[in-house]
Amino acid sequence: MIYSVKGSPAQSQYRGCGKAWVATNKNAEIVGIRYMHDFEPDLTKLPKDAKTQIVETESNQFGEYRLKCRRELAELGEVSSGMLSCYEFIPKHW
Repeated sequence: MIYSVKGSPAQSQYRGCGKAWVATNKNAEIVGIRYMHDFEPDLTKLPKDAKTQIVETESNQFGEYRLKCRRELAELGEVSSGMLSCYEFIPKHW
């Protein structure tokens, strides 16, 4: 199923195409959007030559960000992962 963002309760959260998680309500309307690319790791405390630490830190922080987003969206409705584009959301396993 392809979900329309236009006219949905979450239309104001739409900022263009990208990988995202969305929450949908029982009427199959998108009620929340969280973009994956909004994640920014905090690498300020790491030395410049700490590539392994950077990769590990970024991975751990993204996991925390993903969990936070999915929890927020779960309070609004059913959570799906997929792609937003042209005011439409296509679930990953569609």
